[in-house]
Amino acid sequence: MRTFDESSLRFTFSADWWVEQYDVLTDYQNLNNAVKNSKAVDFVGIINNETLSFIEVKNFRGHRIANKPRLFLGDDPIEDEVAQKVRDTLEGITAAARNSTNLKLEWQRVLSFIQNESKNVEIILWFEEETHSSVSSAKRMNAKGGTVARRLKQKLNWLTNRVFVCHISDNVYSRCLDVAFL
Repeated sequence: MRTFDESSLRFTFSADWWVEQYDVLTDYQNLNNAVKNSKAVDFVGIINNETLSFIEVKNFRGHRIANKPRLFLGDDPIEDEVAQKVRDTLEGITAAARNSTNLKLEWQRVLSFIQNESKNVEIILWFEEETHSSVSSAKRMNAKGGTVARRLKQKLNWLTNRVFVCHISDNVYSRCLDVAFL
């Protein structure tokens, strides 16, 4: 099991995962130093040697009003940001598969998932915001997640149609990924 803290959340990945917190790795930092404003997803992982996952975490708890325009096609919609992060992460992994000093074989394995049509590639937006304990609030959160997921699928259909928006109260990975608030 591996545990990472990201955006005031604790992610615990089961032993079924190979996972790296990509946006803090030297391979990404080297890219960002060379090409300013490069973006990166928070996690890159492979689960059960079957599915490559790119995971981006957004925790808007305490910042709902400030981030509201990003959820409703404002000037900087969240799905544009996530799609750019996935794109830049793929570019960074491609370079790292060639030049990394410590994860070269792992990045080559990630690229083999991209090239192998029998393997799954998925994008996960882990999204948290204030919720109330009512059932209607949970339904609203799931509906909002569905809307963002549809728009995100449109942005990422060049790579995959497996796009999920998850949050603590609706974790599709509950058997192999545990998430808790810090």
